[in-house]
Amino acid sequence: MNRKFLTLAVAVVAFAATPATADDGDQSSVRSFVMEWSAAWIPGEEAETFFYYARVKPFCADDILAFDLTEHQTVIRSIEEHSSIWEPFVRQWDQWTFRVLPDSVEVTHSGDIAVVTFFVDNEGVKADGETFFGPAQGTLLLKRVGESWVIAHEHISLPRRERAE
Repeated sequence: MNRKFLTLAVAVVAFAATPATADDGDQSSVRSFVMEWSAAWIPGEEAETFFYYARVKPFCADDILAFDLTEHQTVIRSIEEHSSIWEPFVRQWDQWTFRVLPDSVEVTHSGDIAVVTFFVDNEGVKADGETFFGPAQGTLLLKRVGESWVIAHEHISLPRRERAE
């Protein structure tokens, strides 16, 4: 069995077995982290010069494990892979936005681990006028390193499934 997967599985099981704390400070810091991460993915009209390592890398663990949707659903196993997929993807657009919807952010945390779910709107415009709108949903598994949160696992998928009432 893949060692990284086993470590992630053990962390999730340990997390699920530990009651979440009601520490508003952690809730607030996680929400702020997610919204800052979202803003890093919004180069707007500067998408053609999007530089992943300056904008997004500070939010991610070097050994990030991600399951993201580009042209195909893709398993990503490192910060290098994450950059090699997402930087060219964003740069193909004249305008690009990846906006987490703040009211959709839900956080569960215990100690140095947090799980976050959210809805996101992806929008792009190319020079030839081609447009893209992809309402998606996402889950992040965060771990605290020192005083900061980093993304250990990311899962973004389309199309978004609205919350059941």
